[in-house]
Amino acid sequence: TYAANVSVSGGEASLVLASSSSGSLIHTGYASGRYTLPVNGYTEARIFFSGGGGSCNNWAAWWASGPSWPSAGEHDIAEVLSSKLTVNYHSGSGAHNQGAIAGTWCGAYHTYGLWRKSGSAEVYWDGVKVKSYSTDDNKAGEELILNVGKGSSYGSAGVMKVDYVRA
Repeated sequence: TYAANVSVSGGEASLVLASSSSGSLIHTGYASGRYTLPVNGYTEARIFFSGGGGSCNNWAAWWASGPSWPSAGEHDIAEVLSSKLTVNYHSGSGAHNQGAIAGTWCGAYHTYGLWRKSGSAEVYWDGVKVKSYSTDDNKAGEELILNVGKGSSYGSAGVMKVDYVRA
């Protein structure tokens, strides 16, 4: 990913997929003083995923992941897979894909949230709980990540726009 593919204008961040090898990423990281989502924490972002109708572009995602992956877990709050917006969880016990969420999610702004509990998680889209699943990660703080990349069957170039992230 390249910092040059991220810009801020008019109160929103834009993450661009400039080519098949030039994506973009914003994250909180693990450096001292940076935010990590704790157990019993909630985070939410208002995001525009590129695409239209029932088809989403690129390999864009809003997610949280801990250090020492996969033992610290990975919550894919909203991730484009095979042109659909999906929810997924990964941990030391493997991938626990939750699947696509019915509806039209790309081509307009929506809110996507994660409530990370002890032993489980709940995912909310536009304020409605769309998934609830068990977790088995090491309960370490998780960094918050927004990114756009390209997969072999994930549509064309476009922009992921982020209005806000709250935790």
